[in-house]
Amino acid sequence: KAFMPYSSELMNILLQLEGTLPEDDPRVSLLQRSWGKFAKALGKEFGPILPTILPRILRSASLEADVKILKPEEQEDDKWQLLDLDEQNVLGINTTVIQEKSAAMTLLYWLAFELEDVLIPFINDLLPLAINGIEFF
Repeated sequence: KAFMPYSSELMNILLQLEGTLPEDDPRVSLLQRSWGKFAKALGKEFGPILPTILPRILRSASLEADVKILKPEEQEDDKWQLLDLDEQNVLGINTTVIQEKSAAMTLLYWLAFELEDVLIPFINDLLPLAINGIEFF
């Protein structure tokens, strides 16, 4: 209740920010987390914002896991978590990509939980991701 008088103004500021942040900006993940909180606070009134925020969330949710056998020179890159398979092979897992995908899938879950039928117009975009998510996770 205390948030409602300020929600419109704050949402407009954040929506402007959403449109200007590059994909690799660390504030993107913070902004995406905030959308879940706003959906909980505003309920179905959050629906009109979905067309603006869903494209970035859907891109993150559709990321493919970055897992591969690394060459020795690639093993020095900090983006990889390393798993020795044997004496010659090292598996690299880019956990940043997996974390981004996981956060987006979690956000989609909370949006569905809070907004219910408001997400129906987006079901054709969400359903393949949900099925893929079951296989991935």
